[in-house]
Amino acid sequence: FAETCKVRGLSKSEIQESHFMDYLDYGGMPQRFLMQTEEETRVYLRDLYNSIVLRDIMQRSNVRDLDALNRIREYLVLNVSQLFSAKSISDFFKSGGRSISTETIYQYLDLILSSMVLNRATRYDIQGKRILTRSDKYYLTDLGFSNIKRSGFKADLGPRIENIVYNELINRGYDVYVGKTQTGEIDF
Repeated sequence: FAETCKVRGLSKSEIQESHFMDYLDYGGMPQRFLMQTEEETRVYLRDLYNSIVLRDIMQRSNVRDLDALNRIREYLVLNVSQLFSAKSISDFFKSGGRSISTETIYQYLDLILSSMVLNRATRYDIQGKRILTRSDKYYLTDLGFSNIKRSGFKADLGPRIENIVYNELINRGYDVYVGKTQTGEIDF
């Protein structure tokens, strides 16, 4: 957000809540500030997102089921900061008559992560200090990518703030993990 304010030429005293809400909705990709309207911003972000996904994921890999990859990718984008279970995704596909193994889902996750659209926070077992296998959270590198897939409704504020905090911690050089205790979840 600080970089966004700098690009906009805003001093600390000039920053308003509307600037932060705009950042929550459209992120901080520098070129987006050259856009004149909200629609131009959406088109720019959608084109950028699609070119990253098409170039980095689909053209560089031998994905057999592009529909499944796209659905998993969209699910992750629309559900940032939620624990992800490949088994539940596999079961969901199975309930719809499609068989996709958890291993294939993990391969697709690796491809999505390699495109740098999303980052992963690994889950730790807080009590035993050992990593639990494959129960991670995913965060967008830029929140603008979540808004281009939404149709008329706003995402909850909590997950978007959590995404910003995650990105800030990563930018400051921290290793970020999520966890769970017997009574609840630990975001970081």
